[in-house]
Amino acid sequence: MVPRALIALVLATAPAPSAETIADALARLSEEAEAFALIAPQVLSQETCRQKAAKVQRGLHLGAAPAPGAPPQLSFRVREITSEYGFAALQDSKDGLHEFRRVISVDGRSIETASEARRKLSLALADPGDRERRRLLRDFERWGLEGAVTDFGQTILLFVRRRLADYQFTPGESGRIGPDQAHAINFRQSGGTQAFRIFDRGDQVVHQPLEGRVWVRDSDSLPLRIELRSVRKQERRSLVDVAVIDYAMSAHGALLPASVLHRGYVGEHMVVENSLQYSTFRRFAASAEIKFTESDEPPPKN
Repeated sequence: MVPRALIALVLATAPAPSAETIADALARLSEEAEAFALIAPQVLSQETCRQKAAKVQRGLHLGAAPAPGAPPQLSFRVREITSEYGFAALQDSKDGLHEFRRVISVDGRSIETASEARRKLSLALADPGDRERRRLLRDFERWGLEGAVTDFGQTILLFVRRRLADYQFTPGESGRIGPDQAHAINFRQSGGTQAFRIFDRGDQVVHQPLEGRVWVRDSDSLPLRIELRSVRKQERRSLVDVAVIDYAMSAHGALLPASVLHRGYVGEHMVVENSLQYSTFRRFAASAEIKFTESDEPPPKN
């Protein structure tokens, strides 16, 4: 249980009538985050990523202002990638868990069977070194998604106990999340370095302070949804990323991601949308007798 003194410190600026309610919700949130950290490395799911990415015409470059009287003409390319999906840590990384994928199909074209992808992914996640896990990251990038986003599934880890003091919390609105009556807790990052990673236009990994809100169920403060927003400047335009991550209680005793919706904007124009859905998570076990080979790499993207 999170100490009440810590919660009181975090909520110093919150209205007094709401402080106790938010304290209970943050205590539950941090407990679920720590359960996630224990269970997530032991489970796999199947992820379906549907991306709609803008193809920019009329010579408009993302992040630059268009010529006067010449609004951008956008058309969209749609991609779909299905992967086996899981979590693991990297030995030389201080960011905790990361997402890893082994691709099954791309735009309806089969790459390898689901069972083979599951076997190879489980071995990579269980390997004591980082070589296979880093190769998974490189391989997934080669499939050419535009403005691809990673590491949203473990967003709940932003709120483990030791990181609560990195945020300012205030009470938010009430509403419904699916069938549940819920209320929001607004947050703004004021310290720490943890942030979601955006593979930006031009393959630059961007770390930005976060703001957003956490939706918790009224009846028991169970976290149901985390919404994120990050804004940064590039030349004369604002680049905005927003994401909604829905969680559901799994049979393994921890909240795990059910879906992610991410949208990226340049100015007022949406230029990319990533919709990710997850199947039921299942525990995995890897056999030490199965060896990796270099032929496991997918073919290069066209």
